[in-house]
Amino acid sequence: MKTAGWSTRHVAGQVDRQLRLQWCQARSMWNVTDWQKIVFSDESQFVLGTDDKRVRVWRCPARVAQDFLRHFQTLPWPACSPDLSPVEHVWNQLKRQMPSCHSVHDLELAVQDLWALLPQDNIRCLINSMPYRVAACIAAGGGPTRY
Repeated sequence: MKTAGWSTRHVAGQVDRQLRLQWCQARSMWNVTDWQKIVFSDESQFVLGTDDKRVRVWRCPARVAQDFLRHFQTLPWPACSPDLSPVEHVWNQLKRQMPSCHSVHDLELAVQDLWALLPQDNIRCLINSMPYRVAACIAAGGGPTRY
């Protein structure tokens, strides 16, 4: 995959477009009240220092595509879809305000303090925008949107 000039993001985008479209079509009739009943969650990474110490593995393109497809089909939330995930925007807002931390304890305290200060109106606006986000994704044929 690497020698062919493909990235994991490229493969994910090819597989993800159809799955995003299907996911949105299944929720196209939901209203704001329906979306308010959802618990939005996400994994977010905070790094102490400059090295995230992640191990990256390259596989052949056919195997990567199969792995992505299998992985995406098991996820209840569209993978790699920040435009369909309000919590992504909340985490981004929090990370922009994050002070430099040198220990896990300091990081935990900073995240808790910032989380408590997040404006609830912003979060409500993000959730209330879900019907529009879903409609925009359908209009884009499962492709990226302005959100």
